[in-house]
Amino acid sequence: MGSAAGAGRWVEVRVTVAGRDAERGAEALGGIAPGGAAIEHSFHSGGEGAGFSPATAAGAAEVRAWLPAPEEAGAERDALAAVAAALAPLALDPAPEPEAALVEPPDWAREWRRFYRPVRAGRFVICPPWERAPAGRGDVAVVIDPGRAFGTGHHESTRLCLRALGSQLVPGSRVLDLGTGSGILAVAAARLGAASVRALDVDPEAVAVARESARRNGVAARVVAAAGSLGREWPWAGSGRGAADLLLANLSRPLLESLAPEIARALRPGGVLVASGYLAREAASVGEVLAASGLRALRVESEGEWCCHVALRDPQPRRGGAI
Repeated sequence: MGSAAGAGRWVEVRVTVAGRDAERGAEALGGIAPGGAAIEHSFHSGGEGAGFSPATAAGAAEVRAWLPAPEEAGAERDALAAVAAALAPLALDPAPEPEAALVEPPDWAREWRRFYRPVRAGRFVICPPWERAPAGRGDVAVVIDPGRAFGTGHHESTRLCLRALGSQLVPGSRVLDLGTGSGILAVAAARLGAASVRALDVDPEAVAVARESARRNGVAARVVAAAGSLGREWPWAGSGRGAADLLLANLSRPLLESLAPEIARALRPGGVLVASGYLAREAASVGEVLAASGLRALRVESEGEWCCHVALRDPQPRRGGAI
């Protein structure tokens, strides 16, 4: 294959996982692979439109990661061990069987572009910058550069949030995007007519990506991204109480439940929460915690194994309540 191991070659690891686990798997491998990780979905011309990707929960997806190959023998074995250790906490079912091979240095730009195509979520068409969005009448195009932060539109929880956003946002609203990642939801809200969008993330890299996404989509004047969270980590003036007419939270169940009281405080009375990022088997627990914080479920939607709550903050605070 040309140069010797250690002189520019890499170990490419391929892992086939259930589609619902593709994003989590890529995130785990991205943490150990300086060469990055990417998801290869199956594409078809049916479903919601020609060229769109199907739901990742249907079938399998391949996650690929690239690790440097040291000069010593056993680079592939060591890479497989590192991958197995990274995936172990996810408890994937079925358990994946990674494969590894020495490869020449990948063309990273070309590799990334192979894995992303436009995807539809309700009124939105999410498109990488090198593709032209096949948007029709009434569609709202959102351009997201994948690879640096969570949120490409290919994960069920993101699509659930986008569809709920499309039905809940009232033009002129104040929106808060908690855990913004790539900024996809913040940008989508601004593109639908939100007067202002505050985007929060504890990861400074995600904040930078969200700002870049806002500029790319021409909504930087209405999307303000900052590092922080609710409560004591609120990065702007004031406490953040009643700051949002609509709050978007695509978070894990433990994080969503721990933040539920602060989420309720951040919404104005009568404000709406769109929350996803948890599995269907966790929906009852999420609903109970939201209700205890004064957030009444309007509806619960699902795609694959993922769920989304659309909830209303009680217009009147309850006696002895948390708000």
